[in-house]
Amino acid sequence: MTVAGLARHIRGREYVPRLVKVTSDSWADRLTVRMLDGQAVKDWSYRIENLSHGFGAETCRVSVAKAGQLVLTFPRHDPLSAPIAALPVPDTPTVGPVEIGRQEDGLPWLLRLHGTHVLVAGATGAGKGSIIWSAIRGLIPAMRAGLVEVWALEPKLMELSYGKALFGGRYAADPADCADLLDEAVSVMHKRAARFAGVQRSHTPTLDDPFVLVVVDEVALGCVLERSISIAGCSRSTSPRISAISRSPRPTQRPFGSGGPICSATVCP
Repeated sequence: MTVAGLARHIRGREYVPRLVKVTSDSWADRLTVRMLDGQAVKDWSYRIENLSHGFGAETCRVSVAKAGQLVLTFPRHDPLSAPIAALPVPDTPTVGPVEIGRQEDGLPWLLRLHGTHVLVAGATGAGKGSIIWSAIRGLIPAMRAGLVEVWALEPKLMELSYGKALFGGRYAADPADCADLLDEAVSVMHKRAARFAGVQRSHTPTLDDPFVLVVVDEVALGCVLERSISIAGCSRSTSPRISAISRSPRPTQRPFGSGGPICSATVCP
């Protein structure tokens, strides 16, 4: 801690952050430390290279445990260094959370779809399509049971066209057709809201009112659909469940030194 610059010398006395506890599992070692009064999280995140080399690890993750305490995570290996095979299709119909891959700590990566919206962003080749297809794969039993409908909009014709047979005719590629399909989705939402108003707030998928998942690839192309209604118009938490999963070509990067696990989706068209 001293060599890393996290200790303080005041009036001839040395103050060092206190080690609270150490835990280990098959993936990483975790050190809970109490910061010195006046220190901030960024004081530690700026020194993750010092900490990782000092503890003999390739990297270090810094996360907040509670006020004044941090957890330093030192991974010992990378479970995501090799591609992950497609996960088995679930036996039981479910609307989620859907298991779409593995986290770097080896735990399942669960993606919530019902009751929310998802934006997948990344550079070309980053694996955005793997997340979409893994999510659809996990919903297949519920689709077969009539509890889920997947509506796909794809002006590029390069990704979702492989799954036309899964979408039950709810697939659009022409910009005008995409706008019509979005209009229809919003119409379904408003009709459900009118029927559910004053009766129920949460939505339970049924054969009469299935969960509708609208998949948009690429979401940036929605800007050319002048008469389409924004996906945000379906984002009210009280509306009957019509959710959207979209992907964008804008590259993103996890903040350096943040504590959340990195995840990898299965590659499965």
